[in-house]
Amino acid sequence: MIALEQVELSLHTGKADERLCEVYGCMAGSPELPDYRNRLLHVLTGFRTQFCGTEEIELFSAPGRTELGGNHTDHQHGNVLAASV
Repeated sequence: MIALEQVELSLHTGKADERLCEVYGCMAGSPELPDYRNRLLHVLTGFRTQFCGTEEIELFSAPGRTELGGNHTDHQHGNVLAASV
């Protein structure tokens, strides 16, 4: 597990860029990097809002997902049980 603040700092300062390029298949200095950073920062902000008090997190990335239950309800802000593939 890693501290939430440490992940945010790594994203803000560009220290996570190499890892982001590994995950998303881009080159260092790629014009898409700010979008990848902002996407994760948005997720972390939502996580902190939803689960305030959580200090340590783990991040995972999967190339795809399948919905095990609640198919298409996510488009209407419903609950979905998803798994990575």
